[in-house]
Amino acid sequence: MNKLYVYFSAFLFTVIQLSTADIIDIKGKINDSNTDPVENARVSLKKHPELVTFTSADGTFSLQSGTPVRYRHQSQQHVSLTIQNNAHAARLFIQPDHDYSSITASLHALDGRLLSKKDMLKQANQYYFEIPYSHSGICVLKVRLNNTQITYPLVIHNKSVSITGTSRVFRNTPSLYTASSYEIDDTLIVYKQGFRTQYTAVSYTPSDDIGIEMTNSKPWIPENRDELTFEGSMVKILAKEFDFEMGQPNDTIWGRIDGLPTSETEQPVHTVTFTHDFWIDTTEVSQGEFEELMKQYPKYSNGWSSTHGFGNDYPAYAVSWEDAVLFCNARSKRDGFDTVYTYSKIIGTPGSKSELTDVKSDLTKNGYHLPTEAQWEYACRGGTVTDYYWGKNLEDYASEVPASEIGSYAVWYANSFTHGLGSPSFGIHQVATKEPNAYGLYDMAGNISEWCHDWITNYTADLAADPSGPEQPSEENGEFHVCRGGNWGNNVTYLRSSNRSFDAPDYFYFFLGFRCARTIR
Repeated sequence: MNKLYVYFSAFLFTVIQLSTADIIDIKGKINDSNTDPVENARVSLKKHPELVTFTSADGTFSLQSGTPVRYRHQSQQHVSLTIQNNAHAARLFIQPDHDYSSITASLHALDGRLLSKKDMLKQANQYYFEIPYSHSGICVLKVRLNNTQITYPLVIHNKSVSITGTSRVFRNTPSLYTASSYEIDDTLIVYKQGFRTQYTAVSYTPSDDIGIEMTNSKPWIPENRDELTFEGSMVKILAKEFDFEMGQPNDTIWGRIDGLPTSETEQPVHTVTFTHDFWIDTTEVSQGEFEELMKQYPKYSNGWSSTHGFGNDYPAYAVSWEDAVLFCNARSKRDGFDTVYTYSKIIGTPGSKSELTDVKSDLTKNGYHLPTEAQWEYACRGGTVTDYYWGKNLEDYASEVPASEIGSYAVWYANSFTHGLGSPSFGIHQVATKEPNAYGLYDMAGNISEWCHDWITNYTADLAADPSGPEQPSEENGEFHVCRGGNWGNNVTYLRSSNRSFDAPDYFYFFLGFRCARTIR
């Protein structure tokens, strides 16, 4: 077995004191891939989201705090470092100049997530830590010796681990501080509609040489409706080898409650790619379609009434996630596809908020499924980068909310719920009565909120390929599935393409339905 050894000496910094007289002072410049300045890009810090600035016409920015922050003053001691690249993992050896009672090492992603943490094992007069090649790209290694920490920027690529030395990398990778400078304090977030969001590790110490290159995001943008391909009730969405930015950067869409942000579930903004195109229903599944297939299940029933909308062309509502899954399976069997979902038992009444036990899914099957949350948002946006798929942003409605404009695209509070019980406009409306988006999809912003395939989970800043959520729910995130899109009881903030918050002014099942997708493999 071939082994590559890399030897060098590094300086270890011992904490002397904490300064309380310094402020955050970060300056730099944002360019695009043609080296042209990027104007009006949003620049913020992960640990201090309240600090926000925007780039000027020449792409420069200055991010400063008005209150002091604390950072470490450091003094030097000597330590030797060796990297041994083996077949399946790299082994990092450290040889300090004197004994320590505790030596630990941790590997972090650029957004601060912990990838691995272990006590370093002793071998002769050295300590070692294994770094698996399963991680890739630029990571941050933190070695703690007693109460002292040293930070190394690492590059993991092609079964090899190396340290970046004293170089600074601008582009999609962060400006990293080596062992001979201050450790990384925070992550700089640069967001601009139409570009891929950039995350850069920074120090709070004064800096004016940060350079970041932004690259254009690449969603599918059809030139006109004639470019769309329809098959039955579905339209083909070109997603393979395209990407889009999922989420939005503002964590206080609804202000703060008890000092806490209200829309933080939509962060961090991250790039999503797809390896397959997919079909998706142009409308929400109608009551007529739902009843036709669901009647095959014994004891089928539904909870529809004329009070909230009733008729073959109205969307099916008052359905559980499990009811939607039963419909997907029935539709797959009817059309000769493999079923995506399996389960052990139906509890309750199919079509009327039933439950399933031991549900499992296999998205490699060619049958119908609920759209993944990423598929749903990509389809909803229709190639746009604005908050709304009709080209507007929430800030455009800050002073005035034009009900007629929004009502031409969505069934929402102003043209439905506000009319009151007994009005013919109250409740859900018939499908496809509003303007579609550029992908030919109707009612993505309103009428009813829609079940997605995924269990709810927090976003990460990582590049995500075909994300479909966790296999099982977690207590941390909540044991429920994602639902997307605003509904007939919502105000304009819930109609945004990135919105992940469900709100219902009445019994929530009156506001929930779904549409189907089918991934092309």
